[in-house]
Amino acid sequence: MEDFSETVQETAKASFSLTLSNVISNVFLAVATIIIGALLGASNYGLYSLAIATPAFLTSIVDFGLAFSLLNFCSKLSSEKKKEDSFNYLFNAGLITLMVALITTFLSVLFSNYIASKVISRPEASGLIALASISILFGAVVNLLTYFFVGVGESRRAALGQATLGVTKGILQVLLVALGLSTLGAILGHVFGTILAVIVSILLMLKLNFKVNLKLNLGKLKEMLSYGLPIYISTFIVSFISQYQASLIGELSTNFSAGNYKMALNFSVLVSMVATPITIALIPAFSKVSSEKYKEAYETLTKYTSLVILPVSIAIIIFSKEGIELLLGEGYSQAAFFLSLMTSLYLLAPLGSVTIYSFLNGIGETKTNLMLNILNAVLFVLLARVCMISYGIAGMIVASLLASLTSLVTAIVYLKVKYDVMFNALWALKAYLASSISVVVTFLMLWFANPSNNLIRLSAGGSIFFASFLTFMPLLGVINSKDIELFKKLISNRRIFLVLMPILKYEERLTKIKGEK
Repeated sequence: MEDFSETVQETAKASFSLTLSNVISNVFLAVATIIIGALLGASNYGLYSLAIATPAFLTSIVDFGLAFSLLNFCSKLSSEKKKEDSFNYLFNAGLITLMVALITTFLSVLFSNYIASKVISRPEASGLIALASISILFGAVVNLLTYFFVGVGESRRAALGQATLGVTKGILQVLLVALGLSTLGAILGHVFGTILAVIVSILLMLKLNFKVNLKLNLGKLKEMLSYGLPIYISTFIVSFISQYQASLIGELSTNFSAGNYKMALNFSVLVSMVATPITIALIPAFSKVSSEKYKEAYETLTKYTSLVILPVSIAIIIFSKEGIELLLGEGYSQAAFFLSLMTSLYLLAPLGSVTIYSFLNGIGETKTNLMLNILNAVLFVLLARVCMISYGIAGMIVASLLASLTSLVTAIVYLKVKYDVMFNALWALKAYLASSISVVVTFLMLWFANPSNNLIRLSAGGSIFFASFLTFMPLLGVINSKDIELFKKLISNRRIFLVLMPILKYEERLTKIKGEK
């Protein structure tokens, strides 16, 4: 069994590479989204978001959980120095995924009229849905190869594939919409961007010097399905919730509100582009930890994950209005409020909202994760329609938050009772205190200066908030000298070292001021 500090470093390495690719990818997509949103307007952008909703849902459910299985088994093979056996797992998973994805793509095209009229209540979108359905096959391949690369320790290849997807999709969508193709151009850019990402990912896979074993192994396939099916059902439920949301929006809301909701989702990737790679990297990390170290592993990785996600989430919430108005003007008047609501769930990161489900999957508790997702889905379905009828899309988001919160509390109690594993309550309190003080300092400074320009409020306010958070973290004991030494070790061989080192030295000085040796 590996030393836990090595596991932390491997997790950081994988999540850093994926996060960097997500940053590159999402920066391009964010710029593209702003331009496309401005060119299309909220109503046409809403139609685009509804048209790609069902193909996106189908893309997420075609692999029967084999992508997660691939990640888990390839990670174990890598730790046992048996990387070459990973290709046979990829072949078996890929064969089934391709077959199902092809059939699903065909059926989605065939029933595009039904989806348009009955599922999203937009009959005029049938042609757009048929075109977007082509991305189902290629999106499934990109997803499978991403998990494979992470599992065999090639996170940089996964990062490059994801970056290709974001960059090509963003560029193509902007060009085609600018040429006057409107929503059709946005769909075409989405499809061709996914195809190019598949080509790059396959080329990266072929460059791996592994022994190729193209043999169908029913034993391995059964083993992968046994592990992956509970995760698949969980993924299906989560994806179903997204599809159900799209159906409710199509039925009970306007294209304008749908466009605002989709734009808010796009801006929420500022958090998810950090959270998603971390959750992917945590699954193999937890799978390598012995049961004696569950508590240490969970507390440590929850702590380090929260140090990134908590301040980013707070900054997005308090500056959502300035950011959206600055980039999009006043045409998306509802988006800032939607963004603040949907980002609020990430405020629970110190309580384990990001790490707890990866922990359960990593230690093999996939069936427990499944039950938690079923609980989440049932509560959301019961609450969503009633809340949306009364309060519109905001009510639907609140219903989602209440369902997720109930699932999280249940998971926390379960881990405490069965494994005596729980977040560090004292540390979480310190993190929230540092955050709250930083928010108060930021608002006081902005109130005193009273800048009227959104750019100045955003840049100055953001700088004040993050500077305050970095200052109060060591002073309140959110991080200590051991954490700083570990951070130095994690980035010592990376180019970002020169950027982050002054910040770490500042944190180090503050720990000394606090009196810590």
